[in-house]
Amino acid sequence: MNRRLLASLSGTLLAAAVLGASPAQADTSLSTTDLPLAHFSDVVVDQAHGHVFVSSGPAGNTVVVTDLDGVVQRELGPLGGPSGMTLSEDGSSLYVALAGGDGIEQVDTADLSMRKIGTGAGTCPRTVATVGERVWFGYGCDGQFGNLGAVDPRTRVSTLGVGGGLFHDAPLLVSSPRRPGLLVAGLTGQSPSRIYLLRVSTSGEPTATADHSRQVGGNLRSVAFSPDGRDLVVADGGVYHHQVFSSVDLSSTGTYPSSNYPNAVAVRSDGVVAAGIDGTYNPDVYLYEPERPAATRIYELTTSLNRTLLADGLAFGASRLYAVTSDSDDVFRLEVLDPPAPTTLSVRPDRSVHFAGTDASVTAHLGSDTTNRDVTVYSTVDGVRRELATGTVDDAGDLTVPVPDVTSSTTFTAVSTGDVTHASRAESATMRVRADLATRFLGRHARSGRYQLFRAGEPVVTEASLSPVQPNRCVSFRTQRWARGAWRPLTVSACRAVGADGRVSKPTTSASAAGSLLRVRAEFAGDDLNAARTSDWLYARHTR
Repeated sequence: MNRRLLASLSGTLLAAAVLGASPAQADTSLSTTDLPLAHFSDVVVDQAHGHVFVSSGPAGNTVVVTDLDGVVQRELGPLGGPSGMTLSEDGSSLYVALAGGDGIEQVDTADLSMRKIGTGAGTCPRTVATVGERVWFGYGCDGQFGNLGAVDPRTRVSTLGVGGGLFHDAPLLVSSPRRPGLLVAGLTGQSPSRIYLLRVSTSGEPTATADHSRQVGGNLRSVAFSPDGRDLVVADGGVYHHQVFSSVDLSSTGTYPSSNYPNAVAVRSDGVVAAGIDGTYNPDVYLYEPERPAATRIYELTTSLNRTLLADGLAFGASRLYAVTSDSDDVFRLEVLDPPAPTTLSVRPDRSVHFAGTDASVTAHLGSDTTNRDVTVYSTVDGVRRELATGTVDDAGDLTVPVPDVTSSTTFTAVSTGDVTHASRAESATMRVRADLATRFLGRHARSGRYQLFRAGEPVVTEASLSPVQPNRCVSFRTQRWARGAWRPLTVSACRAVGADGRVSKPTTSASAAGSLLRVRAEFAGDDLNAARTSDWLYARHTR
């Protein structure tokens, strides 16, 4: 469900020593609305059109539409078991899986008109996610094995059985526009729970290939992508915190230390994470701001001990958080929470690429929406992070920090801790630094114009000097000769390791007859510390 994006944990734990964790505050709802529902499945916020959609699940027949204040506007239906929902990537359509209607309802988000796309008799779609123009759905009726299908809304043609034999029931599906061609599928109806990374086709015949999978607990309820697409956060009731995994290989990348029985997760566009639990005797929602390792807000949604947050019952709008709860009397409510608003922050180096040894600068810009006008700027080089400066922005909202004598590619991070009404925020930008690569000929006996002269039969020895000096670096030498009116390739050497002084040499013995013309240059392919660099051509001529 690509509506739910989640803040990347990258840098959060690293920042624990940088930013103090403010004490969590217990908050209550901004407003609460009783919903005309007897069951619940999913909640989606369409900020652009001012709507919140709440579906009633396989046993229901309606999707309730509220405004952004949570006031009920209308009901969409009757529908056949409206369950999982997702917005299209362009926001023009809401797709609703019809678990009791063997189809997917396509809702125009501008006028709420509807049309049904059939998925075949006895399919019972329960979850949906979009990857490009294609809608993927997890399906499986009660008592049947689940599977994965896909439909193109333009042609209304659906394909079944794409998931092979991976799923025992309809899989939970998650996607992100930042990871085109990737679909995450989770097994919710079995213990232990498992998630899969599926490489799916975006054109032609629908296909899905499982690249990685891992066990995540025993009661999977919700999965979400980070905004940059690099991480997945998992709410599994059998693991008493919210887990974070890489979306590349499912390796563990961290945790959000919420509480017992995680059952929901949502994120705001600025990276604020809401981690929800089935908290009958504990607070329901824990709010995590970027660059702060501890919860900065804790929400007790209701004082009633028998009212709880429902599984997958969290969704963010532009600022507000929406939560769906119920009690033992099956009264369903939409609770509107008002967390600290997003803080406007950006960071940019003066140039995207610098040459090694030159002076650079980086500017952090803080919007006027927060009363806290202080910003801290950090640099990270080869995994090592250090503080460059902390200061107050000027009247234009800028803090410019000089960075003299840059030698390695650097990631700059600006951090604002926000204020009472605005969330903390961290933004990063990378400046590449080109290595310094110089060349010279050794052993010449004279010079004529741009040509350095060598006697016939003598080798042309080229020395390259690469800085900054780093271990395990190497340089290649490209040699060309003049023939038939043009410079033509002669040789390209293997990459030759530079010495402790950053120097390496290579003799060229070909084409050494009197009158032959050569040119040579050195090439450095680049690495994590420095961008690629190619030296100027050196020109050689052999004489008698």
